[in-house]
Amino acid sequence: MIKTKTLRASIFICAFALITSSLVARTFANYSTKASGENLASVAYWGFTAKDSSINLKDLFKNSYTNIDGNEVVRSTSNVIAAGTKGSATFSFPYGGSKEAPEVDYEFTVSVEGSSIDDSLNLNPNIQWSLNSQEDEDFGTWNQLMNKIIRLSGDSESIYTKNQPFSMKHYKAGEIPPAFTKGSQHTIYWRWKSSNSGEDNSLGNAPTMAKVNLKITITANQVE
Repeated sequence: MIKTKTLRASIFICAFALITSSLVARTFANYSTKASGENLASVAYWGFTAKDSSINLKDLFKNSYTNIDGNEVVRSTSNVIAAGTKGSATFSFPYGGSKEAPEVDYEFTVSVEGSSIDDSLNLNPNIQWSLNSQEDEDFGTWNQLMNKIIRLSGDSESIYTKNQPFSMKHYKAGEIPPAFTKGSQHTIYWRWKSSNSGEDNSLGNAPTMAKVNLKITITANQVE
């Protein structure tokens, strides 16, 4: 009986020793290495949207004009211009973002490509054009109007030509074209001053009516 108890005690002691040595070994021989990395990004802000822009020039030329008394004095089935008439149209391309400016570099282009005027109209000094002013001294030629429009890009040195009817300027992230800040808009004015000149009469009696067309395209493109 004593031997049995002694044997059991010996077995228990051996088992306890094995378990203890295993735990000790595991405690003092457990190497561990760990590394972690993380990087979060959001989309860079743009801020130019078509809904904030309006280049609707349909009111620039009309098929009907009234005089200062409100009487209709010109009536046609299509848009026309005539001696003694005038017109205007407003357009805009404002930066409408919730942040102060785009977070990317971009190129801003103002183009009048597609615009045209027949020489007989362009050379008539009674047909005059202006941008953002109705003062007499601010009315000028068609080419002067084209220059004023394309220079809205911010490049004041641009010169309009038929081969290069646009102006482009590079803007850094955080910059806005000065002419197209929030709430900005621009108005084109034209007038055909009344006169009794044969020049005006010849335009109205020409076998083919001279034409004028104004088209404005404004583009903001991210620089890659």
